[in-house]
Amino acid sequence: KSDGRVIFVFKMNHILDIIVKLVSESQNPFVLYKMLYDLNDKMGYGHEVYDETSRGFANTMQLLAEEA
Repeated sequence: KSDGRVIFVFKMNHILDIIVKLVSESQNPFVLYKMLYDLNDKMGYGHEVYDETSRGFANTMQLLAEEA
């Protein structure tokens, strides 16, 4: 069940921007999770949901990022 998506180099720039922003501003892992989660939405990748626990995990991570 591997993920067979291939990422293009220009999309890697978005990830680099996120890492630079994280290092310079927050350094909070919850904020990193939210930024990458939002990037997946922006790129149209969506999110894998295996069961209710993965949805609960994502919601909890979102809340923790907002509190940071």
